[in-house]
Amino acid sequence: MTKDVMISVESRKEDADGEIESMSFVTEGTLGCGDGQCKITYQESEVTGMDGTTTTLQVEKGSVLLIRHGTLSSLLVFEKGKTHYSEYDTQHGAIQIGVTARRVDVDMTDMGGKVQIDYALEYNGAQGGRNSISLDVRLR
Repeated sequence: MTKDVMISVESRKEDADGEIESMSFVTEGTLGCGDGQCKITYQESEVTGMDGTTTTLQVEKGSVLLIRHGTLSSLLVFEKGKTHYSEYDTQHGAIQIGVTARRVDVDMTDMGGKVQIDYALEYNGAQGGRNSISLDVRLR
């Protein structure tokens, strides 16, 4: 069963030159859990620069699958200590990105919870910096 939730998202990006960009926002979304996995879905907005995009996170202990559809399309897989490559489709074309998760903490039930990911990023084979995403999901 899917429940309405409030989702607090905090992201931090540190590029290869050490420049840091942080963003946080709160949005409405949905949460559904079953078979040891939870699915969190929300609509991106102008605040994130991805207006018209739906973000879905499929989370389970030790792994997170981040799927975006719409103006921007991507599929990112986060598993601690593993590197996963995928195409990142933007309005300006596709690039290949690689993500290597340093930390993937999932504490989620059908009542809400937290997801924390710390990862290194590559763009077309070049070092892209270190990023983190933190979600706090609560029932509305």
